[in-house]
Amino acid sequence: MQNDNNARPYLQCSTLLIALCFQIMAHASEPLSGIHHALKQAVASGDVLSAHGTVLRGGQVAEFGFGQLDPDDDAAPDGNSAFQIGSITKVFTNLLLAEMVARGKVGYDTTIAEILGNEIEFANPAIGRITLLQLATHTSGLPRIPLNLLAVDLTDPYAGYDEQQLLAALSQTRAGQPLGSHQAYSNFGAGLLGYLLGHVHGTDYQKALSALVLEPLDLSSTGMDPAGSAASPWTDGAVVSAWSFDVLAGLGALWSTPSDLTRLAQAQLGTRAHELKQDLTANLDAVSSFAPGLAVSRVWHIAETSKGPVYWHNGATNGNASFFGVRPATEEALIVLIAGELDPTSSGLAWFGFSPSAASQPETDEDIEGEYQLAPGVSIRIFSGNEGLLAQVSGQAPAALTAVKDDWYALDVADASLRFLREDNQAIALVLHQGGFEQRAERIR
Repeated sequence: MQNDNNARPYLQCSTLLIALCFQIMAHASEPLSGIHHALKQAVASGDVLSAHGTVLRGGQVAEFGFGQLDPDDDAAPDGNSAFQIGSITKVFTNLLLAEMVARGKVGYDTTIAEILGNEIEFANPAIGRITLLQLATHTSGLPRIPLNLLAVDLTDPYAGYDEQQLLAALSQTRAGQPLGSHQAYSNFGAGLLGYLLGHVHGTDYQKALSALVLEPLDLSSTGMDPAGSAASPWTDGAVVSAWSFDVLAGLGALWSTPSDLTRLAQAQLGTRAHELKQDLTANLDAVSSFAPGLAVSRVWHIAETSKGPVYWHNGATNGNASFFGVRPATEEALIVLIAGELDPTSSGLAWFGFSPSAASQPETDEDIEGEYQLAPGVSIRIFSGNEGLLAQVSGQAPAALTAVKDDWYALDVADASLRFLREDNQAIALVLHQGGFEQRAERIR
């Protein structure tokens, strides 16, 4: 079982949970003052090197920037400054899927096996039956990261992960495990989707995205590398290296500018013409719900507010964080790009008036709670938390469990599952399934 603390760098690309840090409850009558103040304070404290915000309201655009792009250059960020946008890349990957569907290149029900043909053999045939829509909406059952992604440098976890490794991982993923049909955020799935779409296009993700999405939207400053002046990623009071990507670029590789993202917002709001074949309004329908007031469409996360749904995504890579949200019902949008240690997610949603609802306590099987000995001195403890069942290996952080079948529970952060064994309807042991291997652990309390 993977140590969740070690997994944390992988998880920064995005999360479907609402981050609690950087919470600004901006009043509707003062939509900019709260964000102005928070960003200015963060720059003054050194937590943020540079930050830029854009507000669209009533057809008007307001911009504000703080800090400097580089410690050795006092130039302030503006609409043409490039930031790495992390998991907002997934919006572009999903737009690429929608465009290829509109052009008849693939369908939302096209499967992995239909695209890869005879290129690989799946240890778990269910993996081949995963659809492109499931990859886009995080309902594929794939773990958060590939089983063979062993980062040498945790500050750049996806560097050098190539096509050969991706196909090898895909061939062995969830071997001997059921997939289930639950919602589980997967960087693996998003990166795989980008790869598959590039494969269908006959080139790669970067070329397919440029030809079918970026050029039709006239987003000339969005791409794998920063265009023009770029904000230096910033962590612990120092410039750090940006994340680099190979085959999994579709999960978080893109750089963009406030101006380009403003054009994307205007296109989604219907106030700017574009040459996409797809109907952008068709991308707004919810296809899956994951928490009270929160759902996903084929392209966006969705947050329900009293003034209409907000379509949004966030992102975080090494030294960068971002938020993008649009509300068509009020013709509003908010874009926040940060070089530094500040998550704008909850503040961005609060600006639109979203208040997270308390999630109901999920039902759990109390009978399987207890401790199971995996090896001498090593056990797995199963217990209930605020959001359901958790598993904790000795000396490691707890990891959430999701029921996928009778007495089967998947770990979404890793390619592993737990199967509980019973006698007289009482749990007596569990079997850890990981990497195609099985290991039994007897219940000791």
